Amino acid sequence: MQRLVRFQLAMVCMLSMWVSFSACGVKTGSVTSPQVTVSKIKVEDINLFEAVVRVEMRFINVNDDPVDFKGMNCELHVDNIRLATGVSNLPIHIPSRQTAVIPITVYSSVEDMTRVIRDIRSKDKVTYEMNGKLYMDGGLFKPDSLAFQSKGEISLEGLKAFRM
Repeated sequence: MQRLVRFQLAMVCMLSMWVSFSACGVKTGSVTSPQVTVSKIKVEDINLFEAVVRVEMRFINVNDDPVDFKGMNCELHVDNIRLATGVSNLPIHIPSRQTAVIPITVYSSVEDMTRVIRDIRSKDKVTYEMNGKLYMDGGLFKPDSLAFQSKGEISLEGLKAFRM
C-alpha cells in the first residue's frame, strides 16, 4: 500500500514538473490595452429627440502581436457630464505595432445635449473623456474585453461670437 502511495506521489510530482516546464514556452496571451485618441467628430443627424454623431478614434496597438476585436462600446463625457453613448459590432483588426482609425456612431438625447450646452456656454474651454471597452475572444490566459480611455481639453474661444 505504501509503495502505491509513493508511486502516485512520484507521478503527481513528475506531472506537475512537466506542466510547469511546458508552460514556460507558452505565450501567456496577455494583451495591453491600445492607446486611443479621438481623431474626428462629425454630427450626422439632429432631430427633435436625439443627435447622431460619428466619432472616429485612432487605436494604437502597442503589442508584439496583432489584436482582433469583435466590437466595442463607449461613452462620451464633456466636463464630467455624459453626452453620448454607442455600441458597435464591427470587427476590428490592428496589426502589431500599428494603428487603425475606427468609426463608431454614438447617440445623445436632447436632455443630455441641453445639460452640456447649459454647463459649457460660459466657459473658455471644456474637458472631454471617451471611454469604453473593446470585446475580444477570451481564452485561458486572455481577457474577453479591454478597457480604453481618451481624455483631452477643447478650447471654446472660437465659439464666443455665437449666442447659445
